[in-house]
Amino acid sequence: MATLVARLSNHTKVSIGMPGRFYDHFFFLTMAVVMLTTVFVGFARSYYLAGVFHAPFLNLSIHLHGAAFSCWILLLGAQTSLLRTDVVGF
Repeated sequence: MATLVARLSNHTKVSIGMPGRFYDHFFFLTMAVVMLTTVFVGFARSYYLAGVFHAPFLNLSIHLHGAAFSCWILLLGAQTSLLRTDVVGF
């Protein structure tokens, strides 16, 4: 039985700290903030600030859906901010 061993040649370049990564992380963080802002402004009158605008009471299923969606958007913001600060090392 033959075993193949892969060797790294001298021609292989490992890029650490690529200059384009900064712009990628900046773009995705900016888009996450834009999405978070759009969701808040879009649902402010009917959900987030419903008490201020005297909106009608929503049933439990809508509150559960709104809470799940809000957590999903906050998770997106947290993930992109962690990548932006290089806490996770990607």
